[in-house]
Amino acid sequence: MTRWLRRSYSVLFLLVLWEAVSRGGLVNPYFLPSATAVAGRLWGMLLTGGLAVDLGATVLRVLLAFGVASLWGDCGRSAGWPIPSSRWGSPCPR
Repeated sequence: MTRWLRRSYSVLFLLVLWEAVSRGGLVNPYFLPSATAVAGRLWGMLLTGGLAVDLGATVLRVLLAFGVASLWGDCGRSAGWPIPSSRWGSPCPR
């Protein structure tokens, strides 16, 4: 038996379990669609280019959230919270 097949047993088991739970009706398909439905949707989005658009929007949201969190953290430091302000200053007014 090849090495990669032995290492992929847990992933294959989870995929089979996911498919069985969703197709068996244990969970509403709206909340947990089957693995094959997700794979089909992913393939369709990959072919139409929708995946790239959605991925770009997600990356933009993450970067914006990181920027806001960074500014918020700097404001907290300059307000005298326990974390000392950096020697380069803060973008927030005191």
